[in-house]
Amino acid sequence: PDNILINEGPEAMLLDFGVARMKDRARSGTSAYDLLGTVDYAAPEQATGNRRRIGPWTDLYCFGIVLYEVICGRMPFWASSPVQALIMRLDRSCPKLDPRPGFEIPDGLWEVMDKMLQPEPFDRFRSAAEARAAFASLSNAPLFMPTPNIDEGDLVRGFERAEAKTDNEVAVHLKHRQALLAAPFERNREKKAPPPPLRSSTLVGRDEMLLELTKGLGQWRATPAPGVLVLQGEKGAGKSRLLRELVGPFVASGELDAHHHRWAYGASLREIALSICGALGLVEDTLEEHLDWWFSGQGLGRSETAALSGWLMAEDPTIGGSRDGDMFAQVIKLCCRRKPFVLTIDSIDCFDQDALALVQGIRARGLKTIVIFTCTEVTWQDGLVIPSWFEQAKRILRPLKKDELERMLDTIADIAEPLRSSLVRAADGNPERLLDEIQKSRRRGHVIPAWPRWLDAPASWSDIVNDDEDDDVGLDSLELSVLASPDFED
Repeated sequence: PDNILINEGPEAMLLDFGVARMKDRARSGTSAYDLLGTVDYAAPEQATGNRRRIGPWTDLYCFGIVLYEVICGRMPFWASSPVQALIMRLDRSCPKLDPRPGFEIPDGLWEVMDKMLQPEPFDRFRSAAEARAAFASLSNAPLFMPTPNIDEGDLVRGFERAEAKTDNEVAVHLKHRQALLAAPFERNREKKAPPPPLRSSTLVGRDEMLLELTKGLGQWRATPAPGVLVLQGEKGAGKSRLLRELVGPFVASGELDAHHHRWAYGASLREIALSICGALGLVEDTLEEHLDWWFSGQGLGRSETAALSGWLMAEDPTIGGSRDGDMFAQVIKLCCRRKPFVLTIDSIDCFDQDALALVQGIRARGLKTIVIFTCTEVTWQDGLVIPSWFEQAKRILRPLKKDELERMLDTIADIAEPLRSSLVRAADGNPERLLDEIQKSRRRGHVIPAWPRWLDAPASWSDIVNDDEDDDVGLDSLELSVLASPDFED
């Protein structure tokens, strides 16, 4: 907000471009020490330093924070330190709106802002035009005032006319006055304790595999060559977490460059290449300029840039096959020009012709790149011959043993038997299922979120919350009974 001034127009004037890109700063890699922008208003992709994922959606995220502050008079993400506030943004979207007194908002505003403040860039608006259209759709929406207005005259003069007020009115005014007096100190006064842990801080049960793969990646870093790794395991087994634990330290120390791509965002070689360039999802008007910036940052000449940009922007369905593989390999060659490169393809549905062409193009050119796939089940496109390297490259994440799940549970919860054993049994070897079971137990009234670990709920809670197999019935009934109570306002 310090960089936004309003003239007599009134027009908003933007004075500083905090996420402006310098052509000589363009690069293919990711650095954990790079942060573009102001910490309080940084998007998750800025917090992680991944420049490849910064785009128009990043500006929209930052604007969403500014807009939230305009409406509510405070920042949407509060923590005891800027680093904790950044971490909160990695898996949280827009908090519920709590506007300043007297601030009218249109019905549906939160839904639009929630889309602006999604932690995952691909879940946000793709352009300012999309966001503008969403806000325009609220023009005729009914307005409401969540927080009552304040009579500024009464606040300035005090309560000279207090005799004309009821006790309830006086209490309301006092509450508002106290809020206004405390406003300058809200940054410190309203800092909240860290939330209860939702997952173990360490990777439990995959220690041996992580050690083996880390050792192998370290050896590969010393003498890089084309490589492939396939991690297979059921949904929630921890494949993505294992990837982060494996690759993250090498990237943070500057030994490797890396890019993470979700198969669901695009399964073709062209879409994966656009993801690497940070251009997946860009509208056509800005795509060419972005690609020109990215390729020039890799030191590519005009003719080569034009050829690769033409391939990435082409919509001709006849283009494909070997040419796709050749062009994709050229993009990967740029990525590993400075350092060995790790490309992770997460949650691949099917090993198809494009997946094999990706690997074959890298192997044929001897590029210093390792490709890591994760999948739930290994399935092959009809007619494809399974390559000889596949079985050797595959690692299977087995279900965790009972003692491993118990160790994981003990790092995030301090609960007694028989609930502890019940949660472990219901998880059936799956880490994500264990976290789901903890949340279900919370809704049943068996555990409460506490810091630094979840705790057993008070015994009296079992008399209030319905312990039914349908988790939502008890909680909904409790909420409805409270709202219907004549003493609710008190």
